[in-house]
Amino acid sequence: CRPMAWSPPGGGVLFSGDATEQAPLRTALAEVGTALGGASADQVALAWLMHHPTRILPVLGTTDPARLRSAAAAATLRLDHQQWYQLWQAAEGRPIP
Repeated sequence: CRPMAWSPPGGGVLFSGDATEQAPLRTALAEVGTALGGASADQVALAWLMHHPTRILPVLGTTDPARLRSAAAAATLRLDHQQWYQLWQAAEGRPIP
């Protein structure tokens, strides 16, 4: 049985919110996206979920064809271990052992 993440970008709050505690994660998503050839932050976030050891299944709440295509492209992204942990650490806001 695989866990499912409903609305993984938090209804867009992760990308459009003004909360300063999310700034390090936004920065890390942009850095990894650039390293992956220009992937968007939402694509990188979805790729992170899909590369989680528990093989999380993201469940998107959109019917917008452009957003669905963008999300599907996330499945082709390959994060290395360093990038994956960089995002986890940024999300936690503290070093990961």
